[in-house]
Amino acid sequence: MILKALFLIAISVLSYGCESTKTLILSNQLQASFASPKSYIHTYNSLIFKYDGWWISHEVIDSTRLYPSLDLGDNFRPFLRSIFQPELNSTLPENLVKLSSEQRKFFEIADRNIIKKDISGAEVLGFYDEEKKKGYIFVLEDLLVHRIDTSSNKKSFHTLLNSIRVR
Repeated sequence: MILKALFLIAISVLSYGCESTKTLILSNQLQASFASPKSYIHTYNSLIFKYDGWWISHEVIDSTRLYPSLDLGDNFRPFLRSIFQPELNSTLPENLVKLSSEQRKFFEIADRNIIKKDISGAEVLGFYDEEKKKGYIFVLEDLLVHRIDTSSNKKSFHTLLNSIRVR
């Protein structure tokens, strides 16, 4: 019985190690790890990882890419923060306060599904919508802002979120 249990544990450990894990270098400071996708798609500024029934996308965004018809300029980072922390709206022009509120409603962001964390000075803001099975992560570094979207179950979203770490 003990030998059978040890054999099953050894098989589990070996098979876990066999699943290929990929590392995505986000910047000179951060990386994320996840299981090998079935396929990769690269577009102009996005990298999409396709799995069976779900996907992850990554892109670097800036003050002109988030909303192509609107240059957020120096308000870019404060605007992103205000979507997750409405109390920060007082620092924004009125048109951005309205847009921030609209974005919060559109994505159905509620305080209960907001994730905020710090990874070695990088600010991570995100949320997961259980009904739509979609998650969004924004990583604000000194020089770059990353947008990571996923259409997945909650466990896969949190696995991805928790895999973002210092290189």
